[in-house]
Amino acid sequence: MSLAETGPLPSGEGKGAQILWSVEVAEGREAQIGRAGPLAERLERLTNELVNKAEADMVARVDEGAEAFGRSRLLVLAFAVVSVALALGVGYAMS
Repeated sequence: MSLAETGPLPSGEGKGAQILWSVEVAEGREAQIGRAGPLAERLERLTNELVNKAEADMVARVDEGAEAFGRSRLLVLAFAVVSVALALGVGYAMS
């Protein structure tokens, strides 16, 4: 039965019940803070790990993209050189 369900109490008993209730509330808050603190720290640590992993993956993908761009540019340059050489060869053969 809760304090609200008991109805009005005599003055001496009401003060004691109010003190008990305030002690229980304080203990409950302390218990929640005691449990919430470690959970918040663990959540923060896990979040930081995820952020660090995402940043590392992002840097790796940027590096892969830069390497792929370099290879593509080299391939286009090679095709251009071969095309010019082939055009010069065909032009010389026709003349």
